[in-house]
Amino acid sequence: LVYHPKHKMLGCFKIALLIAALYNIVITMRRGMFITMIFIFILHIYLTAKITWNIKVFFRGFAIVAIVYILYLKIPYIHMQAGKMMDSAINALNTLLGKNTSSEDMAAAGRVLNRTLTLNEMKSFGLSDWLFGKGYNAKWIDFPFLQCFYDMGIPGGLFYIATQLLPFGFLAKHKSNMQNHEKLLFYLFIISFVNNFYSGIPYGMAKFMYIVPLLANWKNTSGIAHKTTI
Repeated sequence: LVYHPKHKMLGCFKIALLIAALYNIVITMRRGMFITMIFIFILHIYLTAKITWNIKVFFRGFAIVAIVYILYLKIPYIHMQAGKMMDSAINALNTLLGKNTSSEDMAAAGRVLNRTLTLNEMKSFGLSDWLFGKGYNAKWIDFPFLQCFYDMGIPGGLFYIATQLLPFGFLAKHKSNMQNHEKLLFYLFIISFVNNFYSGIPYGMAKFMYIVPLLANWKNTSGIAHKTTI
């Protein structure tokens, strides 16, 4: 699917997988993944804006939108789940922002309480805590960008944030000539990056398995350009 984007059979298979992915996100109520998917879709449009927008491309895009829209209208369960997911996402956002709503999102409220308690605890950190942190996964915070400082101190926290920002440097330098596999790696990285704001921990192979190949490509591309210049 990645290396043969113009293959007709694989193209149809890709559309089927996209619809299946949307259906999976809706029925499992993965509101965070749904929002992340929108970000990735907008990014994909931006990176492929240089393609020729001919009739074939237009109808292909129109067909995907039409199929998704028909499924949304004609299958009551999908319609109901999609509505519930959007209401849940808005309610969770209001809870995270501290806005008063008719009903409180319990998952979001739990995260807000956990982060508030952690920030209050960090106010009493000593010098050694700020330098070295409390240790690996010392407390489940469910907010990687906060947990990296709690567990690893300021140096470790800044190092982790730097690793999460490096791929954006790759995007800035190669956005006009990114290969298909590089786009795929970056989209998968976006999923991991967005999780930093609301769930998970700042450890594990999944956090870096998309970053390392991107940086390797960046290094190889820079090396080739340097040799060409010489």
